[in-house]
Amino acid sequence: MSKQEWRKEIPRLRAPLDGKIESILKFSYDALCDEDKDLFLHVAYFFNQESIETLEDFLGKSFLDLAQSIHVLAEKSLISINSNYVEMHDFLAKLGREIVRKQSVQEPGQRQFLVDARDIFEVLADDTAGGRSVLGIDLDLCQNEDILNISEKAFEGMSNLQFLRFKDFGNRERFNPEFLVELNMYYSKLEKLWEPLRNLKRINLCYSKNLKELPDLSSATNFEVLNLNGCSSLVELPFSIGNATKLLKLDLNGCSSLLKLPSYIGNAINLQMIGLSFCSNLVELPSSIGNATNLKELDLTCCSSLMEFPSSIGNCTNLKELDLSLVELPSFIGKATNLMIIDLGYLPCLVELPSFIGNLHKLSGLRLRGCEKLQDLPTNINLEFLDELDLTDCSMLKTFPVISTNFKRLHLRGTEIEEVPSSLRSWPRLADLQMFYNKNLNCKEARDLIIQATARHYSILPSGKVPTYITNRATGSSLTMTLNQRDLPTSLRFKACIVLADNGDHEAGNEGCMEVCLTTMERQNDFISSTCISKNLSFRHFLTEHLYAFEVLVEVEATSEELVFDFKLNSEKWEIGECGVLELKKHVQTFSEIDFWDFG
Repeated sequence: MSKQEWRKEIPRLRAPLDGKIESILKFSYDALCDEDKDLFLHVAYFFNQESIETLEDFLGKSFLDLAQSIHVLAEKSLISINSNYVEMHDFLAKLGREIVRKQSVQEPGQRQFLVDARDIFEVLADDTAGGRSVLGIDLDLCQNEDILNISEKAFEGMSNLQFLRFKDFGNRERFNPEFLVELNMYYSKLEKLWEPLRNLKRINLCYSKNLKELPDLSSATNFEVLNLNGCSSLVELPFSIGNATKLLKLDLNGCSSLLKLPSYIGNAINLQMIGLSFCSNLVELPSSIGNATNLKELDLTCCSSLMEFPSSIGNCTNLKELDLSLVELPSFIGKATNLMIIDLGYLPCLVELPSFIGNLHKLSGLRLRGCEKLQDLPTNINLEFLDELDLTDCSMLKTFPVISTNFKRLHLRGTEIEEVPSSLRSWPRLADLQMFYNKNLNCKEARDLIIQATARHYSILPSGKVPTYITNRATGSSLTMTLNQRDLPTSLRFKACIVLADNGDHEAGNEGCMEVCLTTMERQNDFISSTCISKNLSFRHFLTEHLYAFEVLVEVEATSEELVFDFKLNSEKWEIGECGVLELKKHVQTFSEIDFWDFG
């Protein structure tokens, strides 16, 4: 079907279910007990594609045996459970919405859930339309151009309202939110919130740029998640946030007007994550933050006004991820011995790593992107679990880092490194090496080192020719290799190389990925057998020519005489200029994916 035909079909697809389909689906629904029916409707409206944990958080106290009800719905194929997430087919979700619509066809304010914009507009415009039966309202104003007029007393009759989800909501109105459990109003124009909020567990007001303050949270003891990301007018948090002892996540990233955190923030002892990145006016952190001993993640990236760091953070022994952009690196970080990831990106004065980094024995990720004055890394520290090192744009770094040989990911883009050590081929875990835009790198030596190593996945290098030491080579996309060995093994391992050349077809666009197909044909006397191998190839940077190398395992018979390698490419932009294969005499387990993009 054309796009125009699909557009014509959309209203039909959105329409109520066909009568026959509805009657078939409703047969399974009608066989449920009342509690299971209730859960079915909750999923159809608010919990489709949500985790079981989320259902337990919000519905655990409303159902006698929530786990059993979930099991019943899954057994009857009314929902499916994938990776611990609940999923409901669109037809079944439509059935649920049709069932709720029929609860009160003429008076939508007497239904359990409201999602239709016309019904919601009607209910909210009338002081008396909303009733106690309303449990949830889900309104997406982005999909409706009408003006929403909310009556002053529209919510007064909705005493059982639990779920209110407004997208692109622009006006603050008075209503009693006492029973609200979750509030999602991102990109709203709210300046203040309603009170009381005692039953709320989660608030998402991200990018509500007019929000200036939050109400007293002293009664909101059930808070678990507070997302204020991008609330750029917010100056401070209420003092009472320390009472939120169940608070797990506090996201204040991008709150650029925020000056400080409440002095008793540490009383929220179960905090696991605090995000303060790009809080450019934040001048200090309270010492009580050290009381949040369950803190696992603290992000202070680009807090340009933050000059000092409380030493009490050393008490946060469970801290696993720390992102900093301070003038100096505080020494007591060495006490946070459970740190697994530390991000020191863009530290302006970092010339060398302090010795206390060696105390962080569990460190698995060290990110030093953009530390322009960093010149060298120490070799006398033992970080045996370090598998990720990011030195991107460390423009004064000239020596290849050998701080560890256990790396999985090593990013060295934009450095001044001149040589790749020959020992690299014996690094057993290296899976991702990026060194494009390294202007001083000896490209030929680096290319030879990478190609000769055994890459289980692939490598991409800037080159227009197959290396000369690969003697089995040919112009074009096909070559034949004679097998002179007697008593051949059952399989042979090869490094295959092809030169990808831009054919100049600019109308083909910049293809970001393609498929390379290799067909190997084995001749044994007069018998020929063939095997096809496909490799998916992704491009991130484009030159006019690339050398693509990958490893291939070919099954052979003991009496095979020759192999034919035929490469094909499903691309309109690229063509194969040369090809070559190198037999690997023995398998040396080294890195599995190497990305060398643009050395020069």
